[in-house]
Amino acid sequence: AAAARPRRVRRRNVVVLGKCGSGKSTVCNKLTGRDGNFIVGNTVQSCTHEAKHTEVSLAEENSDDEYHVRVIDTVGLFDRKINNDTIMDSIKAYFQEHVPEGISLILFVFRKGALSKEERETFDYLIKQFQSEISAISAMVITHCELEDSVARDRFVQSFQESKDSAKVAKFMGKGIVTVGFPNTEDCLPMVRQIIEAEMKKDMQKLRDLMLEGDDTLHLGKEIWQKSFWERCTIL
Repeated sequence: AAAARPRRVRRRNVVVLGKCGSGKSTVCNKLTGRDGNFIVGNTVQSCTHEAKHTEVSLAEENSDDEYHVRVIDTVGLFDRKINNDTIMDSIKAYFQEHVPEGISLILFVFRKGALSKEERETFDYLIKQFQSEISAISAMVITHCELEDSVARDRFVQSFQESKDSAKVAKFMGKGIVTVGFPNTEDCLPMVRQIIEAEMKKDMQKLRDLMLEGDDTLHLGKEIWQKSFWERCTIL
């Protein structure tokens, strides 16, 4: 028998940012395909208070590529209930230890709806300070869209892109905007559960495609070690 062709190993380091209750940890679980890796909760007490990651290997069908994926769930950026100086100290130490080579993708996770004042202010600062460094590797994931069909989701994204309060943010997302919904199906009837899980599978694939597409370039590998970079971050 012919020997199996060796797989090409490709690295993906994905950073996930968002407020407590936005669905951030759920998105991390869906990216890794393992629902128990990141604790999901809707309160500040249950929210992620320190950065953590999970590593998985993913092999695509009909491909010689194998992806070594590290998904990093960060503390609650955009949440003024948590001291952002503490947040950035935690993220800095974590990045320097676990992803010194750099980052492939940054996902900003938000619940469906208008951005709050604090979210807009944080994005204004991000856009002003980090446009050239992270815009090209940034994407927005809008969660809690399970009650919307594809037409309604597209309509919401279009309104988000055109609104004066969020147009700059939408433009900042060089990797685009995706809408997802991952409801709890435990109490659903079997037939209903089957339909919902089929839709969730499509949303999981959208996240997976976003994570794996593109080349293998890693970004911010130099900036992670620069004091001036983190000084700009602590103002967030």
